[in-house]
Amino acid sequence: MVIGQWSPDSLQNIGAVLDRLPAAMATLAAPNTRRAFLSAAATALEQAKAGLAAVILAEVGKTPSEAADEVDYAISFLRHALTQVQDGHPGEGGHQSEGERRLRVVAAGPVLAITPYNDPWAGIVRKIAPAIAAGCPVV
Repeated sequence: MVIGQWSPDSLQNIGAVLDRLPAAMATLAAPNTRRAFLSAAATALEQAKAGLAAVILAEVGKTPSEAADEVDYAISFLRHALTQVQDGHPGEGGHQSEGERRLRVVAAGPVLAITPYNDPWAGIVRKIAPAIAAGCPVV
């Protein structure tokens, strides 16, 4: 059973995406934009949970329960990242205290996210969610 097809993109299209990364960084500078994106992504996964679990089941061979749990796990990363978005421009390094630790969040630049096939949703969302929360676009 074929569940999808993929072919590499042209170098020209890849270059065009990379050229847009500075604009993406500027867009993600606003905390409300990051919150809106993370919230919309979590809602979209919640609404598509059954279909996504079916794809995981067909693609990876997980049990129906494991596939549904993986979608929930991915959603939990988005919801947690949403709570971590700090006010202020990410380049200014918003500060956050956790007990005796003081964290400084600085958007360092674009994130290249590579993930294994056996954890298709949670694996990639685990990398995307904190990057977006910090103000970094993801390729």
